[in-house]
This record gives sequence, C-alpha cells and structure tokens, in this order.
Amino acid sequence: MSQHDVIIIGGGISGMSLAHYCAKAGMKPLVVDKNGQMGGTFNTCRTDNFWFELGAHTCYNSYGTLVDLLRDTGSLDKITKPDSVGYKLITKDGIKSIMSQMSFPELVFSLPRMFGAKMAGETVESYYSKIFGKRNFAQVIGPMFNAVICQKSNEFPADMLFKKRPRRKDVLKKFSLQGGLQSITDAIATDPAIETLTGKEVQAIEFAGDVFTVTTTDGGTFQAKYLALATPSEPAAKLLQHSFPEVAQKLAPLQSEKVETLGVVVKKEEVKIGPIAALAATDEIFYSFVSRDTFPDPLYRAFAFHFKASAGGRETRLQRIAEVIGTGNFEHIASAEHVIPSLRLGHKEKIEELDALLAGTPLLLTGNYFSGIAIEDCVARSLQESKRLK
Repeated sequence: MSQHDVIIIGGGISGMSLAHYCAKAGMKPLVVDKNGQMGGTFNTCRTDNFWFELGAHTCYNSYGTLVDLLRDTGSLDKITKPDSVGYKLITKDGIKSIMSQMSFPELVFSLPRMFGAKMAGETVESYYSKIFGKRNFAQVIGPMFNAVICQKSNEFPADMLFKKRPRRKDVLKKFSLQGGLQSITDAIATDPAIETLTGKEVQAIEFAGDVFTVTTTDGGTFQAKYLALATPSEPAAKLLQHSFPEVAQKLAPLQSEKVETLGVVVKKEEVKIGPIAALAATDEIFYSFVSRDTFPDPLYRAFAFHFKASAGGRETRLQRIAEVIGTGNFEHIASAEHVIPSLRLGHKEKIEELDALLAGTPLLLTGNYFSGIAIEDCVARSLQESKRLK
C-alpha cells in the first residue's frame, strides 16, 4: 500500500492543475485516471507530425489563472496564434453564414433591450431571446450556444455561460499551444513531484482515522491524508456515498450530458468545403464540428464532430461526416467521450451548500461543474481548493 500526501482522482485539466498547485506547496500528489492518458477534455489526437483537438480547443488571454499556470510550467513560449477563420451554420438548406440566417427586422427591434438587461436569474433562452428576438434565438443564436457547450443551451444559466474577465495584455487574445492543448497537462506531468497513474479506475474510497484509502478495480490500494475528486459530479457522488454521504447527496442531482466525438483527418484537396473554424448545427445528429483550419497544414485538414449521445451508430455518423465535408476518404479516425455539466438556475446556491459541507474537511472537489465550464473556471476552482490545504 503506497502512501501519498494527496491523492487526486481524475487527470483532466482540473485534476492536473490541482496537482501542480499541491506540488508547488511542497506536497507530493498522486493523480489517478481511468483513461489511458492524462488530459480529460484536453484531448489532442496526434498522428505523426499532425495533431487536432477532440475536446477543448481554444484559450483566451482573459484566462488569467491559466496564463499563470502556463508560466509556472514553462509553456508560455509554446503558445501559438490561430488564423482568423469564420464560423458557420448548417441548416436543411446547407452550410450558411451566420448573418444570412438572422432576421434583421427582429434584430433591430430587439437589440435596444440589451441596455440595462441583467443576466442574473435568467436562462440562456430567456436572456438572449430578449436581445436577439425569439426567432433569431431559435434558428441561429441557440444553435451557436449549443455548439459551444455541446448540449441544448436553453436552460443553462445565462451568467454562467459567458463571463467578463480581465484581459492579460502580455498574452495573445486567443491561442492554443504547439502540439495542442494536451501539451498543457503533459507539461504539468513532467514535474518530478507529481506521480501519475493511467488506466486505473477507482472502485472505492474509505475514510477512517483521518486517512483516505483508495482502492482501484485491479486491487491496488493507496493512502493519503487528503483526497481530491476531479471527476464529473455523478461518479464523484457514487465514490463518496459511503464516507461522505451528505456531500454525495448534494452532488447526485447535478445534471450532465455525454458528448461523443468522432474526429477525421483527410487530404486537403479532397475536402469540398472551404476553410472554416467551426460549424454549428440546427437540426442534426451532431451539435457542431471544430476544424484544424485555424492552424492550417499544407497536406491535411481535420474535423472533430461532437455528436449527441446515442444519436446514430458509428457508420451512420461517419457517413454524415462524409456528406458534410464532401469526402469519405479518411486518412485517420479517432473517437472520444466527454461529460459536460448541464447547469441550471439555482446552481450557485447548490455549490455554496456543497462548499459549506467541505469546509474544514480533508476532501477537495474540483471540476467543470462549479462556477462554469470554461477552462479558466476549472483551473480557478483547483487553485481555490488547493488553498484549503494550507
């Protein structure tokens, strides 16, 4: 049975950033992940000298906590600027520009309502329907937001989807990293103070005598004074129902959506659509696709289609991809599954109740279901939780 300062379950950006903060404070964390690699939604598919994203794909200079993390890990000099490529919408009539699908009379009538409008207590649908008009929301704005969070956005709290944050003037406004965003979690993992274990699914957690004992499905056991869960809320609730039933009870009702992604690489000359950053869908089996066109390659293009869970089988999905991009001659196919929280009004109050239960305990919780689903929200939550160790 191995002994550690803190065990972190989940090796996405939330878990790995927490490991970084723990190591920075002089601790030796162990990060355990059930997948074959660390990264979570930082899921970069790499083939020879080509890469593309299957999950998160863009960072901004308003992500101040993340920028500091990049500086800590020596990754700031690896950031790279994307090309300016447009976003489009696919309708029953084909791929269209966003503005071509807007009703301008409705927009002119509705836009003045934005002055004085407040997001607090409003859903995405109720807030943005006032500003853009109900038709424009249903046909354009809603699908664009659905594409961002890979789920129907209507009931999502408006003030938790987009936030105003201070911008860092010393960093590119919009960026990725050379080799993709998974390079960030890769850089964290190189810290000799951080131990990582992949392909290890946690089966049970026990807390007795001020010590956590973590058991994996292959029979491995690990002990630590502190434990952190950096997983979606549902598996976290299941793991905590024995040792921390009140915490588990607060986590269990939180909703989430599973997103199933298929990514394809094709030869540049075979694609029938022009350069495009991302495509949102109005009535499709997928929410959106994100392309590699923002970082153009001389030979290949890549597209990651984010499908609705259980919408069509693999062959149906590949056929639809071929129809959209104009070719089924795929050089490479990759797949991934990610869990995205479905936040609802009243979520902030639920998190306040959850944090009240965590106060004074050696249990830490982090992830993308606390204050928002942006990368910055994940890293900021991990920093906040790491401070409780002091």
